[in-house]
Amino acid sequence: MTAVVSHNGGASDLVLPVLELSSEVTSATEAIIYRHQLTPAWWQVLATVLDTAHTVPDIARRLNRTRQSVQRIADILVDNEWARWDANPKHRRSQLLASTLSGRQAAAELEGGLQDWADSVGEGLTVAEMDQFRSLLDRILHGSRDYRAHNR
Repeated sequence: MTAVVSHNGGASDLVLPVLELSSEVTSATEAIIYRHQLTPAWWQVLATVLDTAHTVPDIARRLNRTRQSVQRIADILVDNEWARWDANPKHRRSQLLASTLSGRQAAAELEGGLQDWADSVGEGLTVAEMDQFRSLLDRILHGSRDYRAHNR
């Protein structure tokens, strides 16, 4: 049987700590990202194309950003030689943004810094605790997205 969570506790009590955690994670990761001459927005777009090239509209949908903002970032990534434009066999006018070797190297260095941070944060937590936390986060995210989808 599923327990009902009241308005005076339960899930609603998670909102402020989750926002605080989100702010802390954002601040910590931004500091690492900036040390690698990227911005968080540039990193998000670059990370999206590390393994597979995508069109700007596809990236925008995936990151919940405007096409125009992703286009500006894509152009910056290309100018810095972290990404390149490839022909799109499915659509002549919508090129694919793909990472370059320089982009993948920058990402690997940045990911090393992020891994060091994550290892430090996770010190003292068991794998089971981390798995349980991740599972709970996934359920809360799913519930929130489902709520928003049905209450627009």
